[in-house]
Amino acid sequence: MVFFLQDILDLCYTGVTEKILMEEEKLVQLNVRIPRTLKELMKEYIELDAHKDISEFTRDALREKIQRDAPNLYQKQFEKEPAK
Repeated sequence: MVFFLQDILDLCYTGVTEKILMEEEKLVQLNVRIPRTLKELMKEYIELDAHKDISEFTRDALREKIQRDAPNLYQKQFEKEPAK
């Protein structure tokens, strides 16, 4: 498996981001149906990767997808409200 420096930096950044988001906002449950083969593939990948479980992997995958495809939308999440 080949990782590029940007991939590693993104993973480090998303790990920090996840901690911040979990502390600042309440987590909600999302149920989704996926093919059994995809779940098995995810489990195999998690064993090779640094994610602790499928939930953490899924949060990172969703976050990375939004960050890659809609960076402006992703960035809005981290803009602070103006001071009053």
